[in-house]
Amino acid sequence: MDIPSERPNRKEISATPGPPGATLSLTEVDLILGSNCRSAIAALVDENLPANAAYVRHAIDNSPDGTIPIPFEVFQQIFIQDQPEPVQRLIYDLLTPQPGGYMLDALDVAEVTTISIPAAYILAEDDRALASPGAEFAARIGVTPILVPGTHESLLTHPDQLAEALLAA
Repeated sequence: MDIPSERPNRKEISATPGPPGATLSLTEVDLILGSNCRSAIAALVDENLPANAAYVRHAIDNSPDGTIPIPFEVFQQIFIQDQPEPVQRLIYDLLTPQPGGYMLDALDVAEVTTISIPAAYILAEDDRALASPGAEFAARIGVTPILVPGTHESLLTHPDQLAEALLAA
């Protein structure tokens, strides 16, 4: 599989909670929630397309507990689109809300490339829930992504293949 380096095939998905009339612009590599290969000085929300960042900020601001609610339809289409609806529903019902600070707070740590430890980047082939293309995140730490089957939820849907990739990394 080719690793996407751009944001092709934009697809508008109407979802709540967002500002009135808001939509998320989502592609195979766009975000709702994302990755840890971000700059130490940037908040993860700022890695997103401007419309998605505004949507996430609005969702956090309007959540009574400062978390990011994810509508089931978005979860189905972006996080776990390779599974049948009963599996999607089961996993969705087990989710706990993502704390908004994860998206809003910049990391206050050394860049991973400066700490002199081996690094790898495991990328699910059909992950649509990243803020930027997975190949871009991997390049930031100087590696080529190791591809595994599945979506953003590969840990739950393809655990054996993911474990093999982790052990081989």
